[in-house]
Amino acid sequence: MTSTPASTYNVDSAIDGPRGTKRKNLDDLQGIQSSERPQKRKYFTRSTRKRLQKETITPTQHAIPERVQAVPQQTAYVPDHQFYFKDGDLFVTIPGNKTLFLVHRKNLVGLGGYFEDTLAGDLVHLDFRLYSLPHYPLPEFVAFRDFRFLLAYLYGTITISKELPDGSGYVYFEATLSLIRINEQLGLSKPREIAVAALKYLFPTTFRPNFKQVTIAGLKLHEEEMFFRTFPIRAVNVITQYGLDALRPMAFYHASQLSMDDLFNGVRSGDDENGALDRITDWQVFRKIVEGRERIQSSRRKVLFEWLEVPVTANVRLSEECEQRRMKSRETCLGFLAEVCGEFRKTNFLDGRCDALLGLNPRGHELFEEHLCENCWPVAEGHIYEAARKNWEQLPEYFGLEPWETPEGQEEAA
Repeated sequence: MTSTPASTYNVDSAIDGPRGTKRKNLDDLQGIQSSERPQKRKYFTRSTRKRLQKETITPTQHAIPERVQAVPQQTAYVPDHQFYFKDGDLFVTIPGNKTLFLVHRKNLVGLGGYFEDTLAGDLVHLDFRLYSLPHYPLPEFVAFRDFRFLLAYLYGTITISKELPDGSGYVYFEATLSLIRINEQLGLSKPREIAVAALKYLFPTTFRPNFKQVTIAGLKLHEEEMFFRTFPIRAVNVITQYGLDALRPMAFYHASQLSMDDLFNGVRSGDDENGALDRITDWQVFRKIVEGRERIQSSRRKVLFEWLEVPVTANVRLSEECEQRRMKSRETCLGFLAEVCGEFRKTNFLDGRCDALLGLNPRGHELFEEHLCENCWPVAEGHIYEAARKNWEQLPEYFGLEPWETPEGQEEAA
């Protein structure tokens, strides 16, 4: 469905007042027909039209019909370039913003909550009409960006989330946060469910042996670095504010991957000192994340890579069936493990990071498979899986949260 051109016009000239000729001409330009029977046109000279126009803007000269209240003088609106439908039946505006939406009332009513309560019946409570259509101003606390994302979801112009062919997720992160906020503010129903399902790609509630990278929609290439510094903070604030407790452990976990400087001082978007500052707003939440961060660092040696240090320290083979033959590295399996363990200690790989769920990246898996024998590699692979699973089960405890609600035996295969 196409929208009308986004041109600026003065709302005062669109009132269903005594200026029948001028209002009808505007209706023709915008493609919107008046519901009133047009009066017989009168034609005047230019000087007469100017005089009459001055008189019509004086409240004491002409009374506006009772069903129409005065619109603030000199209010100029700009039709939205996307959500301004010619067959719409409801004008929507947001206080403090000059964008004008023309949408379908039944679509908003279908969202339930505030929209259903205020739009399902007659509309006599609305302040005034534009082009003989109701004008519906939203509450002041509704953000323009949030409402526009709501319309994009409602009219299907964006995809909030989906699973890609390789099993990874696709998420429109900005839209999900907006849907959660406006859903809670207006008491809607469906948007929250859709947004929470999307966030679970980023903050899963069930264990997977390999967490696939999520594709973030609406993100420009130069914004990636900043996004990965800000999205955990923004998510933690929204999840905490609106009580999405099931998502808290993984949201806290992502926040714990940030530097202490970013956690403590926040992250300012852009190069300008006046850019928006993203910062964890709840002090108790900040404390939980910092304390959990320390526990996660400790768990890398004690849990995640315990399987590597124990055989090296005790000089015990991973598999009793290992023949101790020299592999690709010209070392035995135990010799290779000792070499890797020494390198990890030298580079502070075990104690200098906060990643407690991903022991080895895909390349690391390939190296271990190449340098361990056919008996030791399956044992090592099993240890890697069980160590990550154990840390997953303890993740809420690391942050002082309630245990996982979803039974761990119901995890989905990667």
